[in-house]
Amino acid sequence: MEMLRNLLPVAAIAVVLVTMAMVDVFIIGEPLRIISTVPMLLVLVVWGAATIRTRSASNAR
Repeated sequence: MEMLRNLLPVAAIAVVLVTMAMVDVFIIGEPLRIISTVPMLLVLVVWGAATIRTRSASNAR
C-alpha cells in the first residue's frame, strides 16, 4: 500500500498528460501533437521505476 502511495504523484502527472493529449486530438484536431507528450511520459516511467527501486531497496534493509 505504501508503494502505491509513493507512486501517486507519478500517476497524477500521467493522467494530466493523457488528458492533454486527448484534448489535442479530439478538441483541437491535431493528433501529431501527441508526440510532444512522449518525452514527458518517458521521464515518468524512469521516475516511477526509480521510486519503486529505491523503496524496495530501503524496505529490504
